[in-house]
Amino acid sequence: MSPVDANERQIADRYVLRAPLGRGGMGSVWLADDTVLKREVAIKEIVFPTGLSISEIHALRARAMREARAAAGLSSPAVITIFDVIQEEDHIEDR
Repeated sequence: MSPVDANERQIADRYVLRAPLGRGGMGSVWLADDTVLKREVAIKEIVFPTGLSISEIHALRARAMREARAAAGLSSPAVITIFDVIQEEDHIEDR
């Protein structure tokens, strides 16, 4: 793993976002390095649309957490594994 580049973002003092892998309606998926466990991971960054009310943001944040908890409870080779969820600024990111 290479050191953090000026163009890269580090979140939770642990994950370094390296390159976008895809983009969708609720955010982006990034290729990232987990600097603690020294492995590559995928990070889903949820970005809420601008112009939402506080109550709409809270509702979307709660929905994202419900979905992350539901996915974390699944165990199948056909389903991604969620290892971590953090909140930073107005984003929810799960790994």
